[in-house]
Amino acid sequence: MRSPWISIDFLGITFFNKTSSTVETLTIDKRKEERVIVDMGGPTINDAFPNLQGETQISKDFDLYEYLGDSWGIIFMHPGDFTPVCTTELGAAASLEPEFDKRNVKVCGFSCNDSSSHLEWINDIKVATGFQVNFPLFCDPDRAHATNLGILDETNKDAKGLPMTVRSVYIVKPNKQVALMMTYPASSGRNFDEVSFKVIAS
Repeated sequence: MRSPWISIDFLGITFFNKTSSTVETLTIDKRKEERVIVDMGGPTINDAFPNLQGETQISKDFDLYEYLGDSWGIIFMHPGDFTPVCTTELGAAASLEPEFDKRNVKVCGFSCNDSSSHLEWINDIKVATGFQVNFPLFCDPDRAHATNLGILDETNKDAKGLPMTVRSVYIVKPNKQVALMMTYPASSGRNFDEVSFKVIAS
């Protein structure tokens, strides 16, 4: 049986039960206690990460497993193209690409935008950060893969009222099993130096 983890922060206490793949948040408030159950779904540690097949800004016939080959993989989700936090993150990830190459690690981004949006955004990232994004950004405009992965945030929606993804990161072993997973709220940027260290530690 996989043991649950517990995290505590200023918003309250979060319990993640890996047996049932649910998150239970107890919000501490002087006036009330609110208990919210959210079905996370998706792969957890030691599960096989699903093979993403579809379109990227590079290819219309992308296959994640073929792309990764026998390399380690970092698959990370961002809520949306062109947002300031995501732009900074992608620039940081692009800056570390030589280090990832040395360690036989391949990177793949993921969002609910289409390929034309990704291509335009990559130009903005180069201007804003000075780094060129060369790794694939998977396109999931219909949110089919995001739903399967359990990474949609119903409290964070785009201009069309559709949910965007949380900032999840999956480190995937050469056998395609999940070695490590981290999830951040949309408002919090990730430290890709830390992500790089996690790959080494895994």
